[in-house]
Amino acid sequence: EFNDWTEEGDDWIGSCGLICATDTATSNANTNANATRRNNLKQVGNVLPRRRSKPRTPGTLQTVRKQVQEEEEEALLELRRQVTTEMAKKGEMDIIGNVNVYFDPLCYAWKGWYINLDFEPVFVQRKNG
Repeated sequence: EFNDWTEEGDDWIGSCGLICATDTATSNANTNANATRRNNLKQVGNVLPRRRSKPRTPGTLQTVRKQVQEEEEEALLELRRQVTTEMAKKGEMDIIGNVNVYFDPLCYAWKGWYINLDFEPVFVQRKNG
């Protein structure tokens, strides 16, 4: 059995220089360390809030993508209603295909377009933003 600890008084000293204190010394050291930690926590506890008023949700790519898709669907439905209402007022349906939507970063708004019977693009803008 390999033992590199030597006994000196109440303590054990290893060949590397580490000191293994006796139980009474260890318990006193732990008590002092715990008291110091408690005092530090009391001082910090007065500065930091206990908890947030609202839980923080990170803006991950998935949540941003979901939000953009929801806005796109909402804009598509609104623009389809708007185009069909305008065409119903005119009394003619001059559209080929569907209404398509896109986000205009310069105006920071969703816009739409469709192809009329003369194969020309017609651009429409949402009335309610």
